[in-house]
Amino acid sequence: MGLILILKQNSTENKMTTHFITAEIALQENPLQLQQEIEAQLEQEGKPLRWAITEVDQEQEKVTVEAIITTEK
Repeated sequence: MGLILILKQNSTENKMTTHFITAEIALQENPLQLQQEIEAQLEQEGKPLRWAITEVDQEQEKVTVEAIITTEK
């Protein structure tokens, strides 16, 4: 369930929907590589507005990421 935002620009309507998603991503040794992997995975779903790592599972070598993304309709 998302929130629908309607933006009007120059007499045209762009409809964007925001979504809350959770993703599991493989833990990377390098923090920069981890950031790039997270952003690449989120961009497959839409445009990330913000995201945060909410859990690190060192045994499974995964991180849980919660994000807010937008998609155009």
